[in-house]
Amino acid sequence: MKPIRIHHLLALLPALSACPYARAANIVFTVSSGNWNSSNWTGGGVPPGSSDSGLIRGNRTVTLDQDQGTIINVFLGEDSGYGTLLFNAGGSLNLTGTMDVMRRASGSMPDAVGTLTMTGGALTSAGGMYVGVGGAGNTGTSSGTATISGGSYTGAVSIGSISVSTAVGVFNVVGSSASIGDGGAARSFSVNPYGTLGFTLGATGVSTLDYAASAVNFANGSSIVIDGSAYTGTGGDLVLINGGTLTGTAARTFTGFTGFTPELIYNQGGDGDLILRLTAVPEPAVITLASGWMAFGLRRRRTRSAA
Repeated sequence: MKPIRIHHLLALLPALSACPYARAANIVFTVSSGNWNSSNWTGGGVPPGSSDSGLIRGNRTVTLDQDQGTIINVFLGEDSGYGTLLFNAGGSLNLTGTMDVMRRASGSMPDAVGTLTMTGGALTSAGGMYVGVGGAGNTGTSSGTATISGGSYTGAVSIGSISVSTAVGVFNVVGSSASIGDGGAARSFSVNPYGTLGFTLGATGVSTLDYAASAVNFANGSSIVIDGSAYTGTGGDLVLINGGTLTGTAARTFTGFTGFTPELIYNQGGDGDLILRLTAVPEPAVITLASGWMAFGLRRRRTRSAA
């Protein structure tokens, strides 16, 4: 067997370094707006590969509407500017790491804003999604907002900072077309003290967060905002979260409900569900009719008593 000489190995290095699959780096989007599947990336002008992470920051907006395979992480808005990812129908991305919707801002990078808007496609994150969970030492408030109205997301979720008021997170579920959950594995859903979970009902309701194999937790200081402006359905119970276990409660705000009195039901412990109960408010005509019958009954009783 012939010995392998060092100069033979050195001769291969230029070819290996030019190969996109040999990269293991943070790849940054370079123009103000464009498609993920483009040459507008550092590190060779190709989208992030399986050994890379994609960074969208410095006031950049990227649209993802094709299958982009597997990468490590996505970082949105991690400096003094915004980073926005528009995840549309046809888009597909599998993360072996995390989806960070503003997570790592520091004092030298204030006012970072990360935004994920998902209307279709499929996103899976092995390490979960962090929405506005950074900001230690910020000189300005940094924020993360994830809004999902379509497509599917599978993975854990952590919303808002645990202890830093300069990092806030909002996770919005809009309408009833999205599929969001743990995929049958233990992947927690947490709303932290500086986090807000929002539900915007469509005509028939809103997508249920399916975390039946996981722990769901609302920390002290967390918030829930529910908008019923577009709802035209009937009264009854709507399951907002199907959890494995449920702990804690959140400050709640209801807006836009007409004809219903909304109420949140926390099924603590083993059931783990968060339920929106809508109780129909009687129409004024029904109330008037009922009042009339009551008055008529009272008059008949008095007449009989006088007789």
